[in-house]
Amino acid sequence: MAVTLKINTGSKAFDLEPALNGIEESQEKIWSKNTGRTSSGKMTGDIVTTKLKLKIKYPVLTIEQKNLLNKAISDAFFTVEYQGSKYKMYANSPTYPLYSMATGLPRYVGVAVDLIEQ
Repeated sequence: MAVTLKINTGSKAFDLEPALNGIEESQEKIWSKNTGRTSSGKMTGDIVTTKLKLKIKYPVLTIEQKNLLNKAISDAFFTVEYQGSKYKMYANSPTYPLYSMATGLPRYVGVAVDLIEQ
């Protein structure tokens, strides 16, 4: 089975399968510099382009997997392979909800990060 999503390459590669329904796509509009509201409140401006944004959510992660994900998104920009295409992207600040430390080892559930095309 092919990997749905691969973040970064080489020693920083992270290809753990996202959670079921764990990828949400959107097209972010990039507006021109002259965008804004006029004194009457009317919106003006032009859309320059759109960029892919992926909201990724993972199932339960171990501390090792959490650290690998953090390493994969640590560069300012990195390659993401998604649906047969490669994108140069960056990441927002990921969230790591701690689920349990019952065995002394943390387990994270609902780990999420947004990847935005450069």
